[in-house]
This record gives sequence, C-alpha cells and structure tokens, in this order.
Amino acid sequence: MNKLGAAARDAIFIVGMGRSGSSAIARVIALCGGALPLHMLPPNHGNPTGYWEPQHALEINDAFLLAHSSSWYDPGLALQLNPPGAAVSRLVTDIAAFLPSGFGDGPIVLKEPRISGLLPYWTQGARECGFTVKVIHIFRNPGDVASSLAARDGLSAADSWALWLKYNLLAERDTRHEPRIFIAYEDLMSDWESVTSSCIRRLRLEAAIDDQTRDSVARFLSRDLQHHRATTPAALAVDPVLLGRVQRVYELLLEARSDAIRSAELDAIFAGFAESWLTENRPVL
Repeated sequence: MNKLGAAARDAIFIVGMGRSGSSAIARVIALCGGALPLHMLPPNHGNPTGYWEPQHALEINDAFLLAHSSSWYDPGLALQLNPPGAAVSRLVTDIAAFLPSGFGDGPIVLKEPRISGLLPYWTQGARECGFTVKVIHIFRNPGDVASSLAARDGLSAADSWALWLKYNLLAERDTRHEPRIFIAYEDLMSDWESVTSSCIRRLRLEAAIDDQTRDSVARFLSRDLQHHRATTPAALAVDPVLLGRVQRVYELLLEARSDAIRSAELDAIFAGFAESWLTENRPVL
C-alpha cells in the first residue's frame, strides 16, 4: 500500500499555463504519495527531468483539438465559447475510460497542459469514474514563461502572453466549484515544503512529507531548473492592452494565493480577451 492508501480516490488536477512549474509540483506531490501515470511522456530537451504526465491524455487531447482545427498553441477561445456538442460527449467518454486504468492505486496526480483548456470535460470524466476532483493552480511570472517559450518553441512575446492569459483565465474560471489552491512557481522553488504542506492541508490530501520525501525532493528540485528568468513583463514589447491584461491577471493570481479571488474582475478581463481574439480572428499558431 502506498502512503495514501488504496481506498483514496482523489484526482489532483495540476492546472495553469505550460512552462509554469506544473511538472515540478506534480513530481513533488507524487513524492509525497500521489499516483503518477503508468505510461508517461518521456523526458526531452524541453524538460530533461521529466514531464510526469500521461502520454495517453496528451493523445486524447491532441486528437480532439486537431479534429476541431485547434492545438495547445491556439490562443483563441472558439472551443470554449462554442463547444462541439456530440464530440464533447465522446471526449468525456474517452477520459472516463482512461482514468481508472491509467494510474496506480490512490489519489492520481494529473497534469497535461491541454487539460487547462478542456477542464469541464476532464473534471466531468473524473467524477463519472468516482474521483473527487481537487485542483492545484500553479502560475509563473509571465515574462519568464514568454522567455521559456521563445527559447523552446520560437514563440513571440505576444503569442506567449496570449496563451498565458488564456490558460490561466480558463483554469481559474473552470475550477471555481472545486476545492483548489493557487501557488506561484517562484514560491515552490524557494520553499517547496511550505508550499506543498499548504496544498496537503488546504486540499485535505492524504499525503505526507517525511525525511525520505525531503531527500527525494532535494535530488529532484534544483534551482538549476529555473531557467529563462525575465525581469518584468514590460521588458518585452507587446500590445499595451494585452500587456495590461497579463499584468493585472498576474497580480490577481498573486492575491489568490491567500484565497482573495476577485471573480468579477477576472470575468471582465476574460470577456475583453475573448472579444479581442474574436474580433481579430487570429489563426492557430
């Protein structure tokens, strides 16, 4: 039996924008006793210590997005504003078929960046399997994320920030009715134990930090992994409206760490963002 016990059936969703530390917190929670996927996406140059995410979840999401002329790099909100009815039902069915057999016993640790854009379907699929959904929303300085995506994928600052805004806004909006906690990547890297203890306590996870966990995290979580640090978002020249939205959402996420969540303001930013992308009719990146 693992630390969590075979009877526990939490599904711990790690959500937010990619390149924001979701792999790091997923691994740390797993070292405290969470169940990682049985078949994981292998490490590569983009994440040499591992992604800790299910290969099949990526395949499910990519197939759905491709079928609707989208991808993780799509900054638009067509799928969120106009969900494709019958296809959504098939997606939920695929998710519900995968989750029970895709992880070991105990609470599962589920992260895959595309999930943050498809959260209603993944949480529905999890509940249909009998899981209790709990959410860790991790976010990172948007300038750092833009620098990381420029280095890995050659994305412009504007495209990176649009994606940062999209996935953080969707992750916040679509988890309001779930037990959740907001954590900053920078806090995780400076004091992983305090951040992880807060996740365990506030989400009531059946997890534990012991000496073995501390030794394992010390070997895994290195400041050398904290690449692509940017001084401030304003260091990158982008549209001032997009810049303002990104900066304000980052401020609001920092406040959300203490459960001070300004839903009305976030909704207004989301509405403005959605309108701008619909008006511009931007193509998929």
